Amino acid sequence: MTTENKTTLLIESQYVGNIHYYARLLHHGKVLIEQCEHFQKATYRNRCHIAMPDGQLRLSIPLKRGRSQRQTMKDMKISYDEEWQKHHWNSLKSAYRSSPYFEYYEDDLLPIYTQKMVYLMDFNQHLNNFILTALHAQNLIEITFTEEFHKIYDSSKVIDFRSFIQPNPSKEKQDPLFETPVYHQVFETKTGFLPNLSVLDLLFSEGPNSLEILKNSIKIQ
Repeated sequence: MTTENKTTLLIESQYVGNIHYYARLLHHGKVLIEQCEHFQKATYRNRCHIAMPDGQLRLSIPLKRGRSQRQTMKDMKISYDEEWQKHHWNSLKSAYRSSPYFEYYEDDLLPIYTQKMVYLMDFNQHLNNFILTALHAQNLIEITFTEEFHKIYDSSKVIDFRSFIQPNPSKEKQDPLFETPVYHQVFETKTGFLPNLSVLDLLFSEGPNSLEILKNSIKIQ
């Protein structure tokens, strides 16, 4: 079991972040989301992984590119040149319609995938609000956003987790407190257990048990 942690977690905005991401959010309770950094490619800021019968599937949100490629995260705009929302929603339905709890959350999640928001940060946060509500954790986490970029923070007050959780295992740092939880997955008999997917995989599989599973995945020795 974990003990209460008063240190503020500094972390980037993620597109339906993975299990590690939400375990850390819940552990700290106070969360500072970085929005003034330069956007970084090939990260969870605009992508996630879900389970499919042949393994994990990457879903990526396409972004508009301005004259400068070094735009801040808060200025990143979503591109709708392709019907990516339809593709992502159909992928989620295909992957999880046979899961125990997909139908329970479907009516609340679908409208998010029909709204055309301008900014990636807004879309990510809208989904984050859905996830925290579905977890019954909306009152457990206090979220604020950076107003300017700082490379270094006081480590006695803020734990800097920016770019700590990465899609590429070779770039991801080891978190000594996190232990990947194991739970039943839809395609586990075909793919074996796929660790640390989007938190949606856990939510659709475990429903109301998800909150405790996330809390217990952070271990304090």
